[in-house]
Amino acid sequence: MSSPKAGILMLEKRLEGGTFSDVYVAQTGEQQKCAVKVVNLTKVDTIGRKFARKEASIIQRLRHEHIIEVLDVINEKETGRLDIVMHYAPNGDLLSYLQKQGRLSEEKAYHIFSQLVSAIGYAHENKIVHRDLKLENILLDFNRPNGEIHCLVADWGFSTHFNPENRVGLEDYVGSLPYAAPEIVLGKPYCGPEIDIWSLGVIMFALVCGTLPFGNDNSNLTRLNILSNQMRPFPESVSAGLRAMLRKMLTHDRDDRATIPWIRECVWMQMFAEKLMTTTAPAISASRSASSNSSPTLSPLSTPRTTTDAGASNGVPIPQLRLEKKESFNSGTVSAPNPSSPKPPSLLNRIGDKLRLLTRAKSPAAARGRSSSISGPPGVPPSADQPAPANEPPMAP
Repeated sequence: MSSPKAGILMLEKRLEGGTFSDVYVAQTGEQQKCAVKVVNLTKVDTIGRKFARKEASIIQRLRHEHIIEVLDVINEKETGRLDIVMHYAPNGDLLSYLQKQGRLSEEKAYHIFSQLVSAIGYAHENKIVHRDLKLENILLDFNRPNGEIHCLVADWGFSTHFNPENRVGLEDYVGSLPYAAPEIVLGKPYCGPEIDIWSLGVIMFALVCGTLPFGNDNSNLTRLNILSNQMRPFPESVSAGLRAMLRKMLTHDRDDRATIPWIRECVWMQMFAEKLMTTTAPAISASRSASSNSSPTLSPLSTPRTTTDAGASNGVPIPQLRLEKKESFNSGTVSAPNPSSPKPPSLLNRIGDKLRLLTRAKSPAAARGRSSSISGPPGVPPSADQPAPANEPPMAP
């Protein structure tokens, strides 16, 4: 699809909305369908504007077959509006797909997961971390020449650059609680890639188990389960190799947590990669080898334009926990926790739909930084009586 710079955007249908942004289906003057993320910069604080402009800057530079393509960025100074024009993915997101299909076989899950590993590996090689990977942010496009499913990593609103030599270089506590690594929950500084690896582990767990590993119906219990690493048990059908990979991705020890190169070379990934070389891949497979170690070069930064105006399981099916859309959170930028600072409140008192820091900075500026997300749909109220899957004990308190 060509850039819509020469055409006029006609917004047709609102797909989703957040506090400060909305996503629309639109058409250009050339009758090309696209998606437009409209950010109202006049309604966001300094932190929000920083994230919006950084998203526009970073996503323009990413050129990968499994990352949503940006066609144009339009900065309307008079209205204070920032429009990010993107490729339109017509088949919804991975959460909706999994809700319809149920948990997937390992082979089908591999074809989705390998595409995500390829995309995030490319970003990490270019020193960019996503920080809000979740089922809702993986868009699907079935309209490919071979009719196969094609995953696109979207919503880079919390993405940022990282320094691989600095293990505590980032202090923005952002993302979505069910997918958040323990260091995010505890408000500890981090490097960056390890946050994405944890979230990828949560996504893969959901693909083959039909539920999130630490829950998502009760924020307080989800937080406690993450901090105690109390995962839901694997269905018996999940292979030993996949269990080992997921445990490596979801370990609390950041020094021992999996990396993208480790994931590419692990026994489970290699087994399916070799299998695909000798058999015909099912319809859900990626059209190209998504687990390739080679990645395209990061595109030069372009200047924004300014205007003046779950499928079949391998074993006995289990009841599915409700997978819900959850709003991303943005806790702002704060300093590293001070060992001499007062002890944070009890975790049991930190109930809410959005993850808040357990260690708070004392400055007024830091407090103002704890605003809600500038993007993403509002959260769905949790269900207190949602049953757990059969043969799985209730979550630990």
